[in-house]
Amino acid sequence: MRWLLPSLSLLVACSAAPAGPPSPPSAPAACERSACADACQRNDAPGCLAFGLLLDKKDASPDALRDAAVAFERGCSLNSWSSCQRLASLHLSGRGVLRDPVRAAGLLRRACDGGDLPGCTSLALLRLRGIGVEKDPDGAQKMLESSCAGGEQRACVELARQRLQGEKGDAAGPLGMLKRACDAGELEGCLELGKAYEQGKLTAFDPVQAFALQK
Repeated sequence: MRWLLPSLSLLVACSAAPAGPPSPPSAPAACERSACADACQRNDAPGCLAFGLLLDKKDASPDALRDAAVAFERGCSLNSWSSCQRLASLHLSGRGVLRDPVRAAGLLRRACDGGDLPGCTSLALLRLRGIGVEKDPDGAQKMLESSCAGGEQRACVELARQRLQGEKGDAAGPLGMLKRACDAGELEGCLELGKAYEQGKLTAFDPVQAFALQK
């Protein structure tokens, strides 16, 4: 596994090398560890993401997490925005790498600038709280609205949560946003919708709906 610990300068050099023969096919989303590792060595972005995900487990050892971080680093340098997000998550938590919110925000900015809506949502949440970047609630709000309009349901859930907390405007707006997010499979949307029914914020108190959505 130690092969996957080159310096960052080597990673950048590899990603910037002149194009050679056509690359082998990308690694599948769910590949064997050796196949994912080989694909990442060939500078295959999906392979780096897949390999990092195999290593980045809840009970992973420090060595495995460090290798996962290097795999995500390489994938991010190859414009795998999901790799950038996963590396940002490690830097926010300090798992396998030094805790570095500023670095995490920079990685999310890279993903967002590349058009990745989940990356934009994560960056907006940091801006909302002033973590790793200057606190900017107005700018964060605009980013969330843009991501939500693009179909990023996690952003829609956060907007609905804010509007519920602010108790401004028509309650049907947040309710609809949470319903759409829940229907799209966004767990947080279902949980927030269940809380809304439970607390009677958007509708009359409905324990049946609350239980069904939060179970």
